[in-house]
This record gives sequence, C-alpha cells and structure tokens, in this order.
Amino acid sequence: MSAALERFRSLPMPVLLPVLFIVLAALWLGIGYVVFPADQPLVVRLIGTLFYAGAMTVFFGMYIARARRRSGGSSELARMQRALNSSEVPADVPLEPWITTFEQWNREHRRNRWVGPVVFGTMTVLSVGLALSQNAIWWCGVVFSVGVLVWTIITTRRALRTIPVVLDELRHRPGVRGDSGTPQSAAGAAWTLPGDEAPRP
Repeated sequence: MSAALERFRSLPMPVLLPVLFIVLAALWLGIGYVVFPADQPLVVRLIGTLFYAGAMTVFFGMYIARARRRSGGSSELARMQRALNSSEVPADVPLEPWITTFEQWNREHRRNRWVGPVVFGTMTVLSVGLALSQNAIWWCGVVFSVGVLVWTIITTRRALRTIPVVLDELRHRPGVRGDSGTPQSAAGAAWTLPGDEAPRP
C-alpha cells in the first residue's frame, strides 16, 4: 500500500493531474448518484462533476507543485515522506530544503491537532443528523467522517513524534547555519582557540 502511494505521489505532474481529475470526478459522480439518486438530470450532474473535479485538481495541483518545488523535486519529497514515517534520515540529504519542509510539516500537524477534530467532528454530527432526518445512506457518511477523524488523530500524533527527531538530526549535522549566519559545528568537529592559526582536532 505504501509503495503504491509513493509511486502515485512521484508521478510527473502531466500524468498525476489527469489521474487526480478522473478519481475526483468518479468520486463526486458516484456520491451524487448514491445520495441524490433522482434529484438531478444527467447533464446537471456532469456539469457539477466537471466543475468540482476541475477546481479540486487545480487546488491539489498547486499544493503538490509548491511542495515539490520547496523540497527539491518529487524524488526528494518522497524521501522526506519516508523519513517522516520512519524518523530515519539518509546521510546525503540537502539540509536546507529538508529543514524548511519539516518545519512546515511541524506547523501543519500542530494545527491539525485541533483542526482535524473540529472539521471531521462537525461532519460526523451533520451526517448523523442527515441520516436520522433524510436518508439512511448518510450513515455511510458517518462511518467515513469517523474513520477520517481517527486516521487524522493517529497520523498527527505519529508525525509530531517523528518530526522533532528528524529536525534534531538535521540541525546537528555539519553545515547547518545558525541565527548568526555562520555554519554550526557538529559534535566532534574541529575547534580553535583565539589566535590559533589552524584548527585543532
């Protein structure tokens, strides 16, 4: 599952965006037929599907392109995601884009600690209300919302455990710049005394 997801994430944008559009369109059209089986003519459904899938593809495309550009490309982003899951950092990573990306992920997951429960908790309550007052098919929405809520809580907690480990590893490697703009020394690096001509090991 993880390998397939990684291959999907690494697809070139000209391939990824059409696939994403088709998946989103199929989901929207299928959900529309299940929830509102006889309320809309086919043409209206298709127009709504094209609008929704197109808008969401543009949104996700911009988000993915920005993430890839910030991290240094799709292959580098895939390595970051593997490190996020395992907390193990390869030896040959470029430090600045990795630190920038993991700092961004840390901010996002810290927000997710309350955004996820609020959003999907609200969706669960609304789905329960619709299931009781409108159509029993909305119980599927309840299951979906609860599932996403649990998944969000688990992945957020796991990420907030591994991200500090990765950042600590990256910040203690040679070549990381501190607040003064000078490279920070790693543990065991050479040191000098005032007036020394050469570093002493």
